[in-house]
Amino acid sequence: MTRRERAAVVLRYLDDRTEADVAHMLQTRVGTVKATCHKALRKLRRELQDKPFDGLQTAAQDGSQIR
Repeated sequence: MTRRERAAVVLRYLDDRTEADVAHMLQTRVGTVKATCHKALRKLRRELQDKPFDGLQTAAQDGSQIR
């Protein structure tokens, strides 16, 4: 995922911003935000599709911190 895609997804879904807010923050159009989020989520789904999910144990094993 590119930095721009990551920023759009984080602002839109984790920070719960509107598409208009994200567009304003990234200095782009609402349509671009929609397309960017769509592409980023598709990449993320593809990436996660083949990886098994074993809950929080994976994060603990690799030393990641859960917030």
